[in-house]
Amino acid sequence: MPEKSPVYFRPARSYSQDTGLVASMLAAFDAAGFPDMIHRHDVVAIKVHCGEWDNTSYLRPVYARTLADRVKELGGRPFVTDTITLPYSARASRASALDILITAERNGYSSAVLGCPFIVADGYTGRDDVRVELPEGYILKEAYVAAGIASADVLIALTHFKGHGIGMMGGSMKNLGIGCQSRRGKHNVHMGGHQLYSVGMSAEFHPEKCKGRLGCDRWELCEACCPWGLFHVSDTGITWEQERCTSCLGHLGVNVSCGVVGRPSAAAWEVTNAAIADACLAVVKVVGRDRVGFINMAIDIAPQCDCVNFSDTAMVPNVGVFASRDPVAIDAA
Repeated sequence: MPEKSPVYFRPARSYSQDTGLVASMLAAFDAAGFPDMIHRHDVVAIKVHCGEWDNTSYLRPVYARTLADRVKELGGRPFVTDTITLPYSARASRASALDILITAERNGYSSAVLGCPFIVADGYTGRDDVRVELPEGYILKEAYVAAGIASADVLIALTHFKGHGIGMMGGSMKNLGIGCQSRRGKHNVHMGGHQLYSVGMSAEFHPEKCKGRLGCDRWELCEACCPWGLFHVSDTGITWEQERCTSCLGHLGVNVSCGVVGRPSAAAWEVTNAAIADACLAVVKVVGRDRVGFINMAIDIAPQCDCVNFSDTAMVPNVGVFASRDPVAIDAA
């Protein structure tokens, strides 16, 4: 049997400064051997989720700041980074570099707080990426990794471990498999345009449930939720150019809630989860297996991802800090 990957853990219970979550994160960082990855003058990307507008369960910036300070002690050159998103909702606040920088600063992710730059790794519109061949991929045979991350010498995935609406949990694999992909990389993972497994092709359309402009006070939002303008609301109904849907998921909180568009099939979500794992592998390949480290902060474990613009009550009490070189092992732990 293959040797199991080690995972290092410190519990969330704290009795002193030395046992607090910040100190525990550094202890896990050192125990996992991450300092050995960082050589003098190495550019080190610290990948975070900076939180959606009005989400309150994302990781506090103090964790990224502390890691950046540790990287500088080791002679590295850190930057904290995130990527722009597909819309995901009608009120997305990270769908361009301008949007994400405003949201990140509102949530505390500024250079003044972090002690290093905060960089949008895939550029202003999410097109700055590196194509990675993935012949061993289970679903994907190529991935598109944000150039700022692909170009780094070392990658530290600082992940808020929480629930997730598609993957059941959002951990290290999602932080790389979605969070390190460019915009076309995210479309790729979400199976955009696939005849069976994309959101657009697998969801049922029920135009008979739409009351139209005369009967619904949210009709403008229904049209605006699609960046490609594929929903058209008339006085009495709605049409959808479904065959052109790119699976940006912008409609999920709008016309799915009223039943006009059904939820994607279970098979679509299963395939997406496998694609997330493939895309995670692509990031590890392009940076280097011996130059990627994973930290999971299992705290404030809300049911939904930090991509939503609200935060629910935590499902369980805080668990603690995990660190590993293996994204599968750390998420399993």
